[in-house]
Amino acid sequence: MITKERFVEIINQLQELSEITDRVNALYRNCSNEIVRDFVSGAELLTLDSIIVELLEDIFDDKECAWIAYYAWELGYGKDYRKGGVTYMNEDVPLGTAEELYDLLRKE
Repeated sequence: MITKERFVEIINQLQELSEITDRVNALYRNCSNEIVRDFVSGAELLTLDSIIVELLEDIFDDKECAWIAYYAWELGYGKDYRKGGVTYMNEDVPLGTAEELYDLLRKE
């Protein structure tokens, strides 16, 4: 099993990669060269993101609920989490931090 500290480290690195991709895409959108602006993106960085999330889903047997993908992509690595905004089986699910995600995965 992966430790909580290592899990949080990986999630934080994924978040950083996502933020870098967003900045790269913003640079491309502002480029005066039409070919670069219209056909180049940071999407190749996201391929790593998807592969790592899939690997973590395998490690935590998280394919059915997909909490990791939800945390990463729907909640913006916890930035878009609001208390009471995520429920499961009529219970509030705290997902504002990678630590909370890890704790949830360990409970499942």
